[in-house]
Amino acid sequence: AGSEEPWATHWAFLPVENPAPPEIVSATASNMIDAFVDAKLAETPLQAEGVVDRRTFARRVFYQLLGRPPTYGEVEAFQGMNDLNAEERLIDRLLASPQYGERWGRHWLDVSRYSDTKGYTYAGEELNFVHAWLYRDWVVDALNADVSYAAFITRQLAADQLLQQGLCEKKDLAAMGFLTLGRRFLGVEQDIIDDRIDVVSRGLLGITASCARCHDHKYDPIPTMDYYRLHSIFKSSRKKLVPLHECEDQELEKRRRALDEEYAKLAGEAASRFLDRLDEYLMATLDITVVPKPDFSEIVSQNDLIPAQVRRWYEFLSQSDRADDTVFGIWKALENLDAGASAFPEEAKAVLQSASPRANPVIHRALTETPLSGMPEVARRYARVFQAALRKDDSSRGAEWDALRKSLRRPGVPLAIPVAHVHATEWLFHTDAKRAVNAKQAELERRINALGRSAPHAVILEDRPLPINSRVLLRGDYASQGEEASRGFFEFLSPSKGNETDGFGRLELAEAIVSRSNPLTARVLVNRLWHHHFASGLVETTSDFGLRSEAPSHPALLDYLAACLVESDGSLKYLHRLMASTTIYRRASSATRDPVDPENRLLAHYPRRRLGFEAMRDSLLQASGELDLEMGGPPGVLTGEAATRRRSIYGRIDRQFVPQSLQVFDFPNPELHSPKRVETNVPQQGLYFLNGPFVRERAKALSARLMREAPRGTRRERIRLSYGYVFQREPTADELRRSSRFLERALAKENGIEPSSAGAPLTAWQRFAQALLLSNEFVFID
Repeated sequence: AGSEEPWATHWAFLPVENPAPPEIVSATASNMIDAFVDAKLAETPLQAEGVVDRRTFARRVFYQLLGRPPTYGEVEAFQGMNDLNAEERLIDRLLASPQYGERWGRHWLDVSRYSDTKGYTYAGEELNFVHAWLYRDWVVDALNADVSYAAFITRQLAADQLLQQGLCEKKDLAAMGFLTLGRRFLGVEQDIIDDRIDVVSRGLLGITASCARCHDHKYDPIPTMDYYRLHSIFKSSRKKLVPLHECEDQELEKRRRALDEEYAKLAGEAASRFLDRLDEYLMATLDITVVPKPDFSEIVSQNDLIPAQVRRWYEFLSQSDRADDTVFGIWKALENLDAGASAFPEEAKAVLQSASPRANPVIHRALTETPLSGMPEVARRYARVFQAALRKDDSSRGAEWDALRKSLRRPGVPLAIPVAHVHATEWLFHTDAKRAVNAKQAELERRINALGRSAPHAVILEDRPLPINSRVLLRGDYASQGEEASRGFFEFLSPSKGNETDGFGRLELAEAIVSRSNPLTARVLVNRLWHHHFASGLVETTSDFGLRSEAPSHPALLDYLAACLVESDGSLKYLHRLMASTTIYRRASSATRDPVDPENRLLAHYPRRRLGFEAMRDSLLQASGELDLEMGGPPGVLTGEAATRRRSIYGRIDRQFVPQSLQVFDFPNPELHSPKRVETNVPQQGLYFLNGPFVRERAKALSARLMREAPRGTRRERIRLSYGYVFQREPTADELRRSSRFLERALAKENGIEPSSAGAPLTAWQRFAQALLLSNEFVFID
């Protein structure tokens, strides 16, 4: 498109350029980020807030980088540092902590719609993903290792191909959970592919490509053809379950053999039926509009034509390169004849004459032995030849038959069900057989999950032996097939007009996404980091940088940060250090909204925020002394009496049944990519802290901690300890006085009730602990 197109001058689609610094740099600027922010702030009557004390800064940076508060001892040590660079040294120490990866890994899991379960399942399918937690652990480890953002993305899209080239380790196959841990959509391939396109386009590029599934994007330069270019890439991939190291478990091997045997038996029976009725399958491809569309409610008996097999034949035969195929080229030429019954024999004869030099001789002889009356006769002769070639496999027939058999046994020729993951082929079985293989697959998956760390498995994508180019589905309707879409990238981001090459797959897609010439990837990433540090992105629509998005609040700063990402070889820790070392990061927060900038987009003060669910839960456990810092491994329960004491990132996320407590505190919907978390203020949040079993148990544990660590302590000493555990500071004189009065009255009313008795009310010290955990100071970051 020319420069007259609106998108051609859109800020997000222009090349990233490292901007010149502002002409006037404020005296308080610590680095270039401050310079850009303060330059814009200077254009308004707003006055910047002063910097916070060290305790407030420590709480802020601990929560931002580690997702938990500092301990009282850590605050004391920081306050005692006699070093002008104390803040920078603290930031470096936190970035080196393994808890950094846990905090920022959880942010990425929102982007990648992480869940430990598949959502709604049926037909005996196992509810839990196979070792979804390995993807979660891979993300945490990659962030801790400061893997470059290019490698971080590329491994999530194409670790299987990188491994073949020796460019990553086998454990990196877990990264492909980014693609494979989405909803199952009851096995409907079109929806599964759409979900993968959505998480890639919105999550990595900030463009809403799924809008083009049914029609050209209304605003952005994404025609349906570009959507189906990506569709072709994912259509040419299929799932595979891969062990990351060997596990000598007899029961596991028994279930694996049982699945393989059941699959081979049922697939062999299906292949025989496919060949028996080959002429019917070939004829059915001539009018795809009457073939049932992909639908989870599809029920097929053993004697029915399998709709998925018809669709498979149609997709195979509809490829543009099939016209030159020695076996199927004649079929393609004949099916395109627009001739009536009387004219068909003569026109078919002309086609056969022109096809003779390149056609397989066996096929050609079968089609020319007598005149053809129409396509049904063509289909019958094809079927007869195929049946003879595959069921009478004797070498005495000569080289022509050997060549035919070799051609028919090529990968991708849809004569049999391929050996692949059940979920990649399930619709090719009739309904009863499908249930049988799904049940065996479920048994295998349950055993793998039961073995946990001792049998790590990753669900990856691998390339199909024969790539498939999808056709544009007009208005998203499978029955309305448009032109073929070669595998490739978005044309408006590609200097080679969509990279339409036969070799364009997931690895090439990843390389196009992380290419330095791509203006979106770096901008989207740094904007996500800014959003988490400062409560709002420089671009508020963090997953939509299209023409309908608002312009960035600080466009030069956005490009500066994107350029920094590129120049630092994709180091996220470098950007964190840059952002957290600014003066604006140390500014005090404010409870008031200035009408000049009510949303604080200019950052005259630091935004005050409520803790997210995970940080809030981890803070409760840290205050009570129960936080378990063990990393990685299978998930535990987040709520209830059996709730794990580990960090919240290691809690089990059920896609179909997200616990109510998580929903109350705005946990994102794991069914789809989440650009950012909303922040609501509803009564249920206060009730959770008042009556929620998890909070009450933490109050009891905090009270027990006070008694355990100060068994002979006075009331004042225990109050001071509790403030240190909860707020990381000493109580003021007024707080000490009011706390003592509260405890004095509460202790007088206890009446000897045993703290441990069932249903007993909280004791005085437990009520006091709960009151501290209920406070705004505990659940808000200043």
